[in-house]
Amino acid sequence: MWWQKSDKKPDGTIRWHDKNGKTHETWIPPEKIYEWEKQGLAKEVYKRLIKGPWDGVKEDFWDLTEEQVKKFGNADKLVYAICHYENGEPKYALVSKRFWEKLDEIEKLLVNPSLTEEQKTAEIKKLVGE
Repeated sequence: MWWQKSDKKPDGTIRWHDKNGKTHETWIPPEKIYEWEKQGLAKEVYKRLIKGPWDGVKEDFWDLTEEQVKKFGNADKLVYAICHYENGEPKYALVSKRFWEKLDEIEKLLVNPSLTEEQKTAEIKKLVGE
């Protein structure tokens, strides 16, 4: 479960997601929030854009380390991720913005039966500039 201060509500209103992904809003006394922040229990969350086996892009918020945001985020601390399913469970991976933008082309390379694994890797590196 994660929560964040709501920027559109009076101080003390937080939004949080339960284990099923449903969004809830709750009011908590601001003093309690400040107490959590002092104890290190409050965490900063970052907006992420996710591409997956669905149409369009989903937005979500994740609790990430500064290193992850620095490596996979942009100047506005927006982070990019991809999702795939294994055994019916979603698996997420943070990726560079360039990789995220080229995902459709990368997927075409990955399913190309005429390329070896080494050729696929080399082509992907060319696409994302690594």
